[in-house]
Amino acid sequence: MKTSKAQFNIFKREVEKWVKVLGLTDWYLDIEWENLDEETFAQCLLNYNGQSAIISLNKESCQVKINTNVIKEAAVHEVLELLLADLGALLEARDFSPDSYEKSTHKVINRLAKVLVKSNKKRLD
Repeated sequence: MKTSKAQFNIFKREVEKWVKVLGLTDWYLDIEWENLDEETFAQCLLNYNGQSAIISLNKESCQVKINTNVIKEAAVHEVLELLLADLGALLEARDFSPDSYEKSTHKVINRLAKVLVKSNKKRLD
């Protein structure tokens, strides 16, 4: 089963929402609907140095039973890959220091802390 334009629009909205919620607006981001290999439902391609990414949803069929929740979960999954990009860049560099690792992990932790505090405040107020 192929993904539809309507499903791509849901995917795009979810990606944009979670990028904003997680404070990842410092990344240059393209969201695309394109043909990927049949085993890939969605993907996040990162350019660490340029702080840019392409998040894509597969137009073609793949081994996934598609519904709205699957589309939304895929969008969140790819945004979380973006969230962890700094850690991935460190691992690729292979010459990182404990200080750079700590700085990158705390960047992720601080973003998540803001989101969790904000969402918890809304529920408790």
